[in-house]
Amino acid sequence: MAKILIAIDHKWRDLPGYVYAGLLLEKHGHKVYYVRNGLHEWIIPRLSPNLILLTHLYDKSEQDLSKYYHRNGIKIALMPTEGIPTLEKYRSFAVGQNCDLSGVDLHFVWNELMAELLSQTIQLTKKKLL
Repeated sequence: MAKILIAIDHKWRDLPGYVYAGLLLEKHGHKVYYVRNGLHEWIIPRLSPNLILLTHLYDKSEQDLSKYYHRNGIKIALMPTEGIPTLEKYRSFAVGQNCDLSGVDLHFVWNELMAELLSQTIQLTKKKLL
């Protein structure tokens, strides 16, 4: 059984989907906690979750925080609230081409196009590190 912290974006439309995901996880024996996105930084040390589910890592401080927790054994997952790839400019941003997603263990995407772009971004990042 894992302790999972779900950080929910402040938009009302996001709450039902994330609660539903949490209920599905609880059906599989996990303990799920919820927090408003942006407040998770203060909850994590007290809760010591096994996994943190975030909506995005747009801000560098959030990217650094995810890498810190990742290095300390906490899994990081991203489940974007936005990202339907209608705007070409947003696609590269959503898959991390302009930010550091190296602290992410699992990244959900909207469809096959986004999965392919994420895969390409990961490959480019690996080449840069070599």
